[in-house]
Amino acid sequence: MPHTTDEVPVTWATTQQSMPTPGAKPVYVQIVDQIQLLAKGRGLDQAQCLNVAAECLARVAVGTDTYGAPLCYDAEGRSHLIDGFQEAIDLAFYLEAASAQRPALKRLVKRALWLVLDLYQVLDQEQEGGTHE
Repeated sequence: MPHTTDEVPVTWATTQQSMPTPGAKPVYVQIVDQIQLLAKGRGLDQAQCLNVAAECLARVAVGTDTYGAPLCYDAEGRSHLIDGFQEAIDLAFYLEAASAQRPALKRLVKRALWLVLDLYQVLDQEQEGGTHE
């Protein structure tokens, strides 16, 4: 377990974080650029690349509505790594549930679980190195 309180174990999966403070450099610009490059490398045509980018921007709008600003590299008050770990666990759960109707998704469940394990290792190494909050 990453750390404990006197009464209840606290894990990275259940860590409650404060609301983020808006930063100056939004993450979505880099992500949309990377998505478009990766999509082209996977054989998606220009229209599909634009659709994936639009989906990403739609999520930016949801996050902005929820938190008052898009996710930024320099936002204070949260650990982006812990957020990512929690979201990766949720992704694995969602994909596993979806695989009940679409068995071909099992390969994506496995990839999501590898991501969860990789993120856990990073968090664990940071804790051992004294950089975990």
